[in-house]
Amino acid sequence: MPLKPSDPNQYSKQTCQSREQTAGSGTKVQDDNDVQLDLLYNEIVIREELGLDTSLDECTQQYTHLEEELRLHFEIRHALRQRFLLDTA
Repeated sequence: MPLKPSDPNQYSKQTCQSREQTAGSGTKVQDDNDVQLDLLYNEIVIREELGLDTSLDECTQQYTHLEEELRLHFEIRHALRQRFLLDTA
């Protein structure tokens, strides 16, 4: 069972700081779009598990160079959610 902090806002503050430190200037993560997308995807999933929304606009404002990939990611997640809702109805 994943650890969940009592305050979801505290989680999001810690996550942003950790991600920024991990992807800081001069690291390989900063130069690797696939790694950045993996980190963002995991953050989005965790935030959703905590009941926190993450919007495409929020992600693309911070990661403009990943806008196309993030847009596709959000479209796929939306389609999967719709499919799941249809299957469980």
